[in-house]
Amino acid sequence: MIKLPKNKTPKQYDPHKMRLVVYGKEGIGKSTFASHFKDPLFIATEAGLTGLSVYQTHEDGSAVTSWEEFRDLCVHLATQPHEWSTVVVDTLDNVTRLCVEYTEKRHNVDQLHGQRNSAALWGFVKTQVTQALETLMAGPYGVIFISHERDTTIEAATGREVGMMDRPKGDVFLRHVPSGGSSYRAIKGAADLILRAAMDMKTGERVLQCQPSISHIAKDRTGVLPDALPLCYEDFLECFRSALKKERSAEKGKE
Repeated sequence: MIKLPKNKTPKQYDPHKMRLVVYGKEGIGKSTFASHFKDPLFIATEAGLTGLSVYQTHEDGSAVTSWEEFRDLCVHLATQPHEWSTVVVDTLDNVTRLCVEYTEKRHNVDQLHGQRNSAALWGFVKTQVTQALETLMAGPYGVIFISHERDTTIEAATGREVGMMDRPKGDVFLRHVPSGGSSYRAIKGAADLILRAAMDMKTGERVLQCQPSISHIAKDRTGVLPDALPLCYEDFLECFRSALKKERSAEKGKE
């Protein structure tokens, strides 16, 4: 017998239980920001964590270098008991690369482009990546996906991304987007927050851009973050603490 709900689900104010995408240029501080979350475990798919003392899936600090290992880690973390409250995938870009290399080896091709069955091969990559990341996100912990960024050219009139071989019609503008490829496309719909780490060109300070604009991709399902804030974990967390405090005060006022 199906039971229908009698009460509303509460609004989530704990970012440690959310799915985040944090993207930006190399060295801006994305991994450092993620390292301050509660009990984080890093699945490092590339070098770059030597300046941080964090728990990694490889205790020697080496990166995950095979798709099979990454896929098995996703299943293990989602289904087996462990002490981690946050899983950090660093980076999404290399998750896609690992799966592409696995697909090339599995199907005995030098590269996926230019094959008669290229569409089928890329479809295989998409399926593999989506299944692995959806499995990881199903676990009882928060997930942070770190990605580099790329610059895209957008047609102002249509909002369409202009490809390398395209001839744009009318005015165009530049937009910063995550560069995670198939991996980013697999999780962007499920992400609660998509945040861009960047440098404020006026002040020289590192900031976290939280709301979408013409110049960059961002998402905030919670509705509690400003347009931008310092690239600081405590400032980020304080936004949620303040929002929760306001909601509790409003509830008391109704009693």
